[in-house]
Amino acid sequence: MFRSLFGWLFLFGVGSVFSLQGMIGSMLFAGSPSLMVADSSRDHLVHLQDLDSDGRYDGPGEASIFYDSSAAGPQLSVPTALIATSQELLLLDGGTLDALIALQDLDGDGTANGAGEVRILYDDDSAGPDLVVPISMTLEREGRIFIADRSTTRRHVLLLVDQDGDGDMDSPGESSIWLQRDGNPQLSDLFLPTAVLHIGDGQVLVADASNSWIYRCQDLDGDGIVEGDDEVVPWFTAGTENSILTVDAMERRSDGSIFICDEDLGTVLHLHDLDANGTISDLEVTHFIDGQSPYSSVQAPRRLFSLPGGALLIGEPDQDGIFIAEDLDGDGNANAIDEQQPVYIDGGELLPSVAGISLVPGPLSIHIDQITPQLVDRDGGNLLLIEGGGWAPGSAVQLRIAGLQFPANAPINTLITATLPELPTGSHDLTVIINGQDHFVPSALQAVPYFLRGDVDASGTLSITDAIVLLEWLYLPASEPISCLDAADLDDSGSVQLTDAIVLLSWLFASGPSPAAPHPDPGPDPAQNGPGCIDP
Repeated sequence: MFRSLFGWLFLFGVGSVFSLQGMIGSMLFAGSPSLMVADSSRDHLVHLQDLDSDGRYDGPGEASIFYDSSAAGPQLSVPTALIATSQELLLLDGGTLDALIALQDLDGDGTANGAGEVRILYDDDSAGPDLVVPISMTLEREGRIFIADRSTTRRHVLLLVDQDGDGDMDSPGESSIWLQRDGNPQLSDLFLPTAVLHIGDGQVLVADASNSWIYRCQDLDGDGIVEGDDEVVPWFTAGTENSILTVDAMERRSDGSIFICDEDLGTVLHLHDLDANGTISDLEVTHFIDGQSPYSSVQAPRRLFSLPGGALLIGEPDQDGIFIAEDLDGDGNANAIDEQQPVYIDGGELLPSVAGISLVPGPLSIHIDQITPQLVDRDGGNLLLIEGGGWAPGSAVQLRIAGLQFPANAPINTLITATLPELPTGSHDLTVIINGQDHFVPSALQAVPYFLRGDVDASGTLSITDAIVLLEWLYLPASEPISCLDAADLDDSGSVQLTDAIVLLSWLFASGPSPAAPHPDPGPDPAQNGPGCIDP
């Protein structure tokens, strides 16, 4: 291929321009964060890890049981929701158990099946309202938990708070009915909460299955309940253009917008309060996934999980798996070809009915502020610096990039260091594993060729030989190919031509301007827009 391109170049003679930008593209290597997934048919929890960084969870050893019927703790009946905290995994069970429980892998065996690894936080024996059909929960940063109970005899949202600091919410005064039909005539007579979502500043979205509306609720007077037109406000009202039968799940995106899904209609809507008026108009609604689209792989979205960067994971019971949806073409939806892809489908062996998706316990305590360098040498050897916090000095740290897992060091509580191995050319996600807990950073770095501008023959120094090699390559069809055309692009114009040889000769013999960076030391092309280097 390259020889024919060189011959084509020669036909144009002096002053011809050659650029491989866009022709030699870098491969994009994806990754996905480790997940905990609840299944309501198998009544167990599954730990998914993308060990090979291919963006899926179907490789060897990537799916394992975290909690099942062999556990020393209570037997799950119908798990309905999951939330990861810095230490534990919160699980809501809405079957015969009707409980909120916390799970933690204390012995490091990869499961929570051991003795003492499960605690009951709230159940029917607690001093508070009974749970009948708890279906959804959301966690406030301050530790308050909101639970939607969709039983026809309850129809309310509970608020749980660990006031005495004993780790549970079963004492008097630690649970209360936060939202109900009484005192809120603006709610439907058949008000039936199906999903709750905390959105910040004490505000919680509550979805009502009776009319497919979503209410924005906030305890403005601090009396512990939301009541009245000012505290329970319609936020989204499904219209004819944005019809939806039931809000089965809600998920907040990093930009503050909200995804909601309707399993029966096969629809995921994207709601964004662009004018910040506290309500969603028809113009602020996008059909992110339309099950009727010819390119839609998702048919029955039941559970949602938002990934960093804007992609969405979708639990799909009709196909026994999990899909990822992403707006790749920038049109505001994920209905085009290749914008919906399966990340886990096993024929119903482990996950026939996904009922909850969360991160693994731990990531919420870790924050990554800066990663340097972001342009790393694909041949390896760079010292990677990860600045942030949430770990202790001397913690056991591993990094995973492009399916490679290697050790790192945490010399202080704000820094992690590692020497990078050889990596495939392209953008890479990073998983930081600290004391067995994962933290996922999308598009953390890019592996690129390191070169010395002007070192056309790759000898490590600049000399007249480099100018000769460049001129031969430009005008002699039988000349040897140049392995890194970026090195021959002396002025970093994005193309290789006669003027580059002139720049090099002028610098060597006439005190002319020096070549563009990287020079005088090897490094990456700062702009990443040159003709490129051939992959070794």
